[in-house]
Amino acid sequence: MVGTEAVTSLIRETAFDTTLFFRSRHWDRSNIGVLYTGDDYGWPVYAFAIAPGCMNENEPVAICRLGMSARMLRVVNSGDQSPRNAAARLVRQMADAGADTPEKLRDAMDNVELQWLEANLLTCPGALEQLKRAEEVAWVPAEVLVPPDINEPFPSLVLHADKVTVTFRKKLWNATFSGWTGDSSPAKWAVEMAQTLEPCWQSSSSPVPWRR
Repeated sequence: MVGTEAVTSLIRETAFDTTLFFRSRHWDRSNIGVLYTGDDYGWPVYAFAIAPGCMNENEPVAICRLGMSARMLRVVNSGDQSPRNAAARLVRQMADAGADTPEKLRDAMDNVELQWLEANLLTCPGALEQLKRAEEVAWVPAEVLVPPDINEPFPSLVLHADKVTVTFRKKLWNATFSGWTGDSSPAKWAVEMAQTLEPCWQSSSSPVPWRR
């Protein structure tokens, strides 16, 4: 059986890489990417990307230039299974299938149940407002900007937390945060963005990321 650590990395690179979600002809038009992973093992729970333009890539540019859309790939929870356990199950399925190369993984991914979704931010209630709140996030933890407090010898600990990687990208400009959902963090903003989009997702007819 293939090692789960290697398979986890391969799944993230081949399917949950948000630069694939809006890629067309080797060009990625997204400017925001979010990857939510579970526990210390980095199991891929969901990922979404936001891009200017229409969801339908064949629409005329003149119609789509003021649009904004999102696409999400996520594991499917079964019963009372938690999202991180569902993600771990996906990894085990791929490992059991011997998916140790991108080609084998793509074939195996075609045979598992995943949600490939899209949403129109212009018509989704609260989406543009939540998007704008990204300007308010704190990229630097306040604790690293001040001397240690001798009255607090033991700093707060975060154990086995899920991790969120958030990337804002534009030509010749890229900012990435990776960490837990602490107050005012980009990770917290990203999770709240996903929650805002939740009632607006619909099944996407565009090619799945691992087949782009």
